[in-house]
Amino acid sequence: MSSETRPGCLTSFEIAALVEDLLPLDQAAAALTHLAGCDSCASALRQARQDLTRDLTIAERAVVVNHLARPAGRQSRRLGRNQQRWAVSAAALLLISAATWYFAFPAESVSDLLAESSAASRPFDFRLPGASYGRVDLQRGAEANPPAALLRAQAALARQAAAGEHNPEFLRLQAWSELLTHQTGAAVRTLEEARRLAPHNLDVVNILGAAYAARAEAVSEAGFRQAVEAFTEVLAARPQDRSALFNRALAYYRQGQTQQAIHDWRALLQVETDEAWIREVRSFLAQAEAKPK
Repeated sequence: MSSETRPGCLTSFEIAALVEDLLPLDQAAAALTHLAGCDSCASALRQARQDLTRDLTIAERAVVVNHLARPAGRQSRRLGRNQQRWAVSAAALLLISAATWYFAFPAESVSDLLAESSAASRPFDFRLPGASYGRVDLQRGAEANPPAALLRAQAALARQAAAGEHNPEFLRLQAWSELLTHQTGAAVRTLEEARRLAPHNLDVVNILGAAYAARAEAVSEAGFRQAVEAFTEVLAARPQDRSALFNRALAYYRQGQTQQAIHDWRALLQVETDEAWIREVRSFLAQAEAKPK
């Protein structure tokens, strides 16, 4: 069995969906195959064993229903009966571990939980507005083995969604959660809807810029132009916004506009107070200043 988290590792909600019969048969069979051969997922399941104490409530099922994020398409493979029994039982353990966090911590701020999650598993170089400093997680660990704070935030958001919440602040937080699990396309769509509802909400515009930039890194450089436009809009009203300065500089740099990037990073060093972010800015700035003009 492999002990490393791999790109194909299952999210907690995919595992949970097995026991609730929410996955198509082909995806369920492929997921079971993965569980039978992945030591990393098995370890996470063993840690959750102490939480298997009761049947799921309707609210807990809603957590899974609202957070099945992966598309269909995994190839189906047949498993032996013993493998299926072990894997489905293990899925129930992780589901209850994740879902019960919401009921144990009902008053926690979703924003605070997402900020904590961002520090624990930063998904890309760009800076998520409101997030504490964290090193970039190149293994996409939050998707496969999410921090406890992220699962609690997802559970709270699922409850709000089930209650019909659809305001710009809810959508901003939902998109933040999506970005932490590398769902950049979904995050862009969520934030564009939030902006439609509140065109002048700069908190929405700021994280939308980060989503455009993150998607551009994975798909197309065209998104960096959209990101720069969003950050420029924020900085016109809030010229010392640290995340917007950092992100616009990095978007400029990714587009080859080195001098503009240097200007923004130097401006950021005049207002940044967090030593960890200062070190990272200086590292980027040194790279940019070393490039031939």
